[in-house]
Amino acid sequence: MSWEPWDLAIDELCGDILTRLATEEPPVDALHAARLLGCELAYDQSQQGRARQKMIEGQPAVLLKPDDRPERLQWATAHELGEIFAWKICERTDHALEELPAQFREQLANRFASHFLLPTDWFQADLRSMGRDLFLLKERYRTASHELIARRLQDFHVDIIVTIIDQQEVSSRKNGFARHPGPLLSAEREAVRECHLGGRPLSFLTDSLRLEIWPIHETGWKREILFTLPLVSEDSPEYECDYSPC
Repeated sequence: MSWEPWDLAIDELCGDILTRLATEEPPVDALHAARLLGCELAYDQSQQGRARQKMIEGQPAVLLKPDDRPERLQWATAHELGEIFAWKICERTDHALEELPAQFREQLANRFASHFLLPTDWFQADLRSMGRDLFLLKERYRTASHELIARRLQDFHVDIIVTIIDQQEVSSRKNGFARHPGPLLSAEREAVRECHLGGRPLSFLTDSLRLEIWPIHETGWKREILFTLPLVSEDSPEYECDYSPC
């Protein structure tokens, strides 16, 4: 299934909402947006999931589980907005919301959240000016996590492999086609090791690959995000990039 018509509808809806909210540049604050869009926000420590939405006296409400990471609350709220406004997306794509499988509706809400926190036109323009500098992009899109930014980058560079390494163990490894590329190569393992020990962004070249790795280190936990790019794609326009973390 092609996501293209759905993504176009999501982008149109996100643009309409941001215009209504008079938000002209990042970061996008999903909690603030929810309130301005007429959603009540409340916190429920007892609920299992990060967020859920329900109707209270005819008005939508988003119930959030408290979290010390603000990016998680932003994502959870944006996801619930995607659930609330899914009917608008369906309206733009000539689909009936009630006929969509539950799993697809969940994916739709996820895509809305990603496009809302990282709007397509803004993010694409920033990729051209900032390149794949994960730290600069995070500074500009403060309400999105490093991982979400890395995943969103794959919407524009589908053959980049993004690998998430937590405490020196691979927790996720995918390319933009949502395929599983296989285990880390020896060069990738070496890049991860050096970044883990040194705590700074690094770039490596092999005969066929460019490796860019970013340390997301905090007290008691170390995460690295690895971009693996085929060198053959470096000459194509979609890979034009002024930034190198070397």
